Amino acid sequence: MIACLGSGLIEFLGAFVVEHIRKVTPRAALLAALAGIGIAFIGMDYVLRGYAFPLIGFTTFAITLVVYFGRVRFKFGIPGGLVVLTVGTVVAWGLYFAGAQTVVPVGVLTTAHIGLNIPVPVIGDLIGSMQYLVEYLPIIVPMGFINLVLSLQNIESAAAAGDSYESTPALAFNGLGTIGAAAFGCPFPTTIYIGHPGWKAIGARAGYSSANAVIWSIICFSGTLSLLGYFIPIEAGMAILIWIGIMMGTQAFQATPRHHAPAVVIGIIPVLGAYVALAVKHALFVAEIETGQTLFRPEINDAFVNYRQFYTDGAFALEQGWVYTSIILSAATVCIIEKKFRHAAVWFLVGAFLSSIGFMHTYEFATKDVIGHLTMSMPKWSWGYLVMAGILFVTPWITEDTDTVGPI
Repeated sequence: MIACLGSGLIEFLGAFVVEHIRKVTPRAALLAALAGIGIAFIGMDYVLRGYAFPLIGFTTFAITLVVYFGRVRFKFGIPGGLVVLTVGTVVAWGLYFAGAQTVVPVGVLTTAHIGLNIPVPVIGDLIGSMQYLVEYLPIIVPMGFINLVLSLQNIESAAAAGDSYESTPALAFNGLGTIGAAAFGCPFPTTIYIGHPGWKAIGARAGYSSANAVIWSIICFSGTLSLLGYFIPIEAGMAILIWIGIMMGTQAFQATPRHHAPAVVIGIIPVLGAYVALAVKHALFVAEIETGQTLFRPEINDAFVNYRQFYTDGAFALEQGWVYTSIILSAATVCIIEKKFRHAAVWFLVGAFLSSIGFMHTYEFATKDVIGHLTMSMPKWSWGYLVMAGILFVTPWITEDTDTVGPI
C-alpha cells in the first residue's frame, strides 16, 4: 500500500510537467514501447496459452480474426466479443465433461466470499507503515516514474487514434485515484487505460470506462469474482486480448511517419528483451523448486554463456527500465533519421544519466528474482551511452550527406 501511495504521488506531481516531455519526444518513441507491450506481454502470453490449449485458443482466435479483421458482424446484432467469450466457455467445459485436457478449475466451487464487502479506509495502517517508505524507495521511485511514462504513452496512443486528451488533468486524476486506492487498502497502482485503439476499434466509447467501473465494483463488492473465475476461464476470452495486443503493435507503425518505422522496431527490442528476461526467470524459478539449488546468483550468467552462448546479463539489463530504454533508443533513431545528430546525442546522454542512477539496466540477484536497484555510479551501460553520445556529437564534423553527394 505504501508503494501504491508513492506511485500515486509521483504520477500526480508528474502530471504538471509531463506535457513538456511529450512535446520533445517523437511519437514513434512514445508508441514503440506500447507496441512492444502489446506484442510481448499481452499478445505473446496469450498466444502461448492458445497453443497449449488449441481447441479453445484456435477456435476463439478464428472468430476474433473474422469479426475484427474481416470487419463483419453476427446477425441479429450479437456482439462479436460475446460470441468469442461464450464459444470459449462452452468449448472449455465441453472438453471438461468429455474428460479431455481443459482449463476449467479443478475442485469444489466455494461461495464463502459472496456477500457485501465494502472497502474501508486504512489510513492508520498507512501511517504506521511509513517507516518502509524510505526502505523501498529504490523500487517505488523507478516504478512510479515508469507508470507516469506509460500513462503519457497511452495518452499519445489515444491521440494517434483520433482522441486527444490533455495530459495534466488525465494524469493528475489518475494519480489521485491511485492515492485513494491505497487509502482503502489497494496495493495496485494504476495507469491510463492501455490498448485504446483496440478497444475503440471494437466499439468501446466514453461509456465503456464508466460501465467497467460500475460492473467491476459490483462484482468485487459482492464477492462474486470467484464465480466468474470458476465458470468463465481466462482462456475463453484471451483471443480478444491477443487482438488488442496486435492493434497496439499495428498502431505504432500506422500512426507514425513511414520513414520512422526503423525507430519503432528499435523501440520494440528492449520490450522483447524484458520478456526474454521474464521467461528466463520463470525457468530459473521452476528449476530451483525441482532441484532445491539456489540459481538466482551472478554465476548463472556465466553458465548461460559457457554452455549455451546465451547472454542473460544483457536480458536482465534490458529488463530494468525497459520503458526508458525503448523511448531513448527510438527517439534517438528518429533524430538520426531526420539528421538531427546532436539531438540524438542528447537522448543518449539521458540514457547515460538514467543508467548512472539505477533507473535503467543496473540489477542484482534477489531471492527467486532479479531486481533493479538505485545507484550513484557509472556502470558499463552509462559509459556505453556516453560513447554513443560522443559519436553522434562529432558526426556532423566527420560525415557528409549522401542525399546530396550520392550513395554510401
